[in-house]
Amino acid sequence: MILIVSATENEILDIKLKFKENKNIKFLVTGVGILRSSFILTEFLYKNNLFFDLIISAGIGGGFEDSDVLINDICIAESEFLADFGVCFDKKIEYFDYNYGHINIKNRFQTKIIKHYPELITGKFITVNSVTARKEMVDFYTKQFNPICESMEGYAIAFVCQKFNIDFMEIRTISNFVGNRENWKANEAIVKLNSFLEDILDNYEIFKI
Repeated sequence: MILIVSATENEILDIKLKFKENKNIKFLVTGVGILRSSFILTEFLYKNNLFFDLIISAGIGGGFEDSDVLINDICIAESEFLADFGVCFDKKIEYFDYNYGHINIKNRFQTKIIKHYPELITGKFITVNSVTARKEMVDFYTKQFNPICESMEGYAIAFVCQKFNIDFMEIRTISNFVGNRENWKANEAIVKLNSFLEDILDNYEIFKI
């Protein structure tokens, strides 16, 4: 059984309608951000006595121009990093996942990749608490992680999946470039995302690898 998780209803509305009768596919809208997405998903898993083979975090996201992704590209996360959680200085962030003092928090998760779609763009994703709008922060994240996509939920969903021992995958369509929301193509990105989700859900067996 697969669970499709998204921050907003609009991002997965079309695919929900197409697969509403399929008992092997469930959908969950968590709301935006790390706190809401982690709580809503955890609550859902506790309240529903269902076994999921895979949870897919699906949505639109901001792409990093230096990674050569384009608007409307479909990207798959190779890893998720909680990028703004640590001790913040003027020009750097010291992260907790290297046993910072008595704190030892894992900031990074590996993710599941769809091996049957070699044409897809795969790379590092980062999760942040605030949409990045300053060029200085774009440059910092680019230098620190060389990411292809930014979101506000991916790490949280990955964290919950690890605790429940469920495979995790993240799929994002690039709707804008990080730091520039003037050319925001949200509607086009949502259409592209739902079309791709329909294709992979029609081929459910590809996940049994």
